[in-house]
Amino acid sequence: QDTQYRAGKLSQVHIDKLNSINFPWGFTVSGWDKSFMALQRHRGSHGKWPSEAEDKTLYEWAEAQRILYVSGKLPVAKACRLESIDFPLREKETESSSAWDVNLATLRRHLTTRDKLSPETEREMTRWCKYQRGCKRKGTLSKRRIDLLNSIGFVWDPREQLWDDTILELQQYLQTHTKWPGHDSPSLSGWVYRARHLRREGRLSDERLAALDALGIDWNPNGKRSVEAIGEGGRSS
Repeated sequence: QDTQYRAGKLSQVHIDKLNSINFPWGFTVSGWDKSFMALQRHRGSHGKWPSEAEDKTLYEWAEAQRILYVSGKLPVAKACRLESIDFPLREKETESSSAWDVNLATLRRHLTTRDKLSPETEREMTRWCKYQRGCKRKGTLSKRRIDLLNSIGFVWDPREQLWDDTILELQQYLQTHTKWPGHDSPSLSGWVYRARHLRREGRLSDERLAALDALGIDWNPNGKRSVEAIGEGGRSS
């Protein structure tokens, strides 16, 4: 139970039941944990988040979490725990909808109109996406939320998505130009150069190797040119 609690995976119902029998927790509950549990109890008892008039201390603590989140200073683990109880980190929750669902709807609109989020103009949504990925890695994102994010094509691994997008771009380039990219496409040629470098260092996965092999990549073009040059030199001597 201690391990589940520290990982943020123990529900408040279970925590309350354990406390009711004076469960001997094997660790000291931190001040943050106490405030989190108080916030959860208040929500369960009153059906809403605390106001300044109801509980000034708890209200100020909750506001502090929002400020830390917006400034990017709230640890992912703590943000995940707050989001697991639907606490609105970006703004105060309205009576009719949860902040998480509002964020999901905002993300859906962005994906429909632009496919990608711009970190420069959409910092808050980009940060929210980062927290969803972190929560999923830590196992604190509910199946409902994972399913909802999957339903709008949420990208769980941006680096993997970037690789897939670049492979597709390279394939289209080869079909159009029937040659490998050079000075006419510096971004693609640089990407191919880095892929060759990763292979030499043994840092390219078998799956990625196979994808590039399927496109007919020359893994050592400089080496071939050197051999030819040596051959020509030998013939001329």
